[in-house]
Amino acid sequence: MEAVKKLKKRYCCVIPVYNNSGTVEDVVRRALAVIDDVLIIDDGSTDANLPEKLAAYPLEVIRHQCNLGKGAALITALKILAARNIDYMITLDGDGQHFPEDIPGIIELLEGKTAPVLLSGVRDFSAEHVPAASCWGRRLSNYFINLETGAGVLDSQCGFRAYPVGVVSAIPCRARRYDLESEIMLECALRGIEIVNQPIKTYYPPADERISHYRKFLDSCRIIKVHCRLLFKRFFCK
Repeated sequence: MEAVKKLKKRYCCVIPVYNNSGTVEDVVRRALAVIDDVLIIDDGSTDANLPEKLAAYPLEVIRHQCNLGKGAALITALKILAARNIDYMITLDGDGQHFPEDIPGIIELLEGKTAPVLLSGVRDFSAEHVPAASCWGRRLSNYFINLETGAGVLDSQCGFRAYPVGVVSAIPCRARRYDLESEIMLECALRGIEIVNQPIKTYYPPADERISHYRKFLDSCRIIKVHCRLLFKRFFCK
């Protein structure tokens, strides 16, 4: 990958995985075709032995012995990448929803930035089989995060992101599940970090084939709690 050698910044693609054995190998193969550095965080999967399944690929698999949550997987990755002086952690899901082929466009955009930014993918909801709950959830979440920060976020719930490792590692985040992504975005926006919206391709399988570990009520409540806590902090803890 000659183009990667000429980059000004260092990037690592992180794929948090929990029981996605049917799709993760394809995601890994496609990711390695466009980026050299790939890190898998196995968040306590029980459906496969990922180090064995992915042994033929030039990547590292870090395993949580039990399921701690997607946020905890991202925190683990951030600590590793901060120690390695990686500039950006590019995250995508292991369920095949995201297209690794979008990574080069993300890197090209980040190479043109002089200051750290948080890049968030904007999912294409004109694709087939998009769950109605995802549409409404994104709309509601966008409304509140933009009301609180004025950041102009277009998809506050997308897991395909590029995190500035140095900035995000310094934020004392408390969330450890899906709510971590909202907490990081809010904290970055409140600190004046630019939020960059980048359109990405999206694939949703038919409903009877879809695997999702997002618990609509519990995880939504966790995200709402993050908004309430940071609002309280912003207006009453100055």
